[in-house]
Amino acid sequence: MSFVRNPDGSYVATVQCLFTGAQDPFSTGVCTMTMVIDADSATSNAVALAQGLPGLAATFRNIAVTAGPANSNATGSLTLVSPGGPGEASVYDLALTIPKGADGGTGSPGSVLSSSDVTGTPTSGQMLVYNSTTNKAVWTTVQTKPVLYVVSASSFTSLSMTAAGVTGVLTNITIPAQSFAYRPRVEGDVEVTPAAIGTRIDGEIRMGGSATAPATIAASGTMLGYARGQEAAGVAYHLSASPRFGVAILPTDSSPAAVVPAGTAQTIVFSAVRQYGSANWSTSQVLAELRIWLDPA
Repeated sequence: MSFVRNPDGSYVATVQCLFTGAQDPFSTGVCTMTMVIDADSATSNAVALAQGLPGLAATFRNIAVTAGPANSNATGSLTLVSPGGPGEASVYDLALTIPKGADGGTGSPGSVLSSSDVTGTPTSGQMLVYNSTTNKAVWTTVQTKPVLYVVSASSFTSLSMTAAGVTGVLTNITIPAQSFAYRPRVEGDVEVTPAAIGTRIDGEIRMGGSATAPATIAASGTMLGYARGQEAAGVAYHLSASPRFGVAILPTDSSPAAVVPAGTAQTIVFSAVRQYGSANWSTSQVLAELRIWLDPA
């Protein structure tokens, strides 16, 4: 600040002030303010300065909102990230804590059976299974315990085959329609006696439609099990059949082999088959048995 005395005894005071964000016409960021001080009245007059333009509004980098306890007061805090500058807004982080609502009362019990996510009407013993196509749960019969059928020796036929006899049906059983799809898992036993060396009798277990003749199923039905025989002259030997499907099966098969659809009756046939030789042969009911498990598929 500088003072110059006028002839009338008054003073002229010159003051310089710095504007940190000055723009034209104050391009230097410095203004000069002149005040006239009257010596008699000890008063002063200052030249009015032009009002500057409003600065830029502050901006927020992050706004974080967290839930506070119910019935508490909302709070907030600002954290300066950047003070800004000429032509640049200041930057803050804002943190808010908003109280959550009070817990509501216990609602009335809902009904699974009438849920909008469930389709179909259940029958006794059914369970809910997710259907990825409809994105809903559907009532389905799920087999949770083994299903076993056993054909005892009394239901077997004792065969007496001549040299011309190639295949003979030992026994058959019709499995009634089930509420689930399944693949039969079979085991079978029977005693066979070839009349001479050079003749081998094997056992086969096959299945087919319930309306198909057992002899036809024995010749061309779907293979379920097999027993390999041996050569023996007039001596009985035991055939023990185990599962054999004759094809590759994978859990990912879209149309799996040897599967009986739900609601379909099926006949399973156990037969003795001459593989080679021309001697007479026979079978016995002794120790004969056919066992069938229905594995859900």
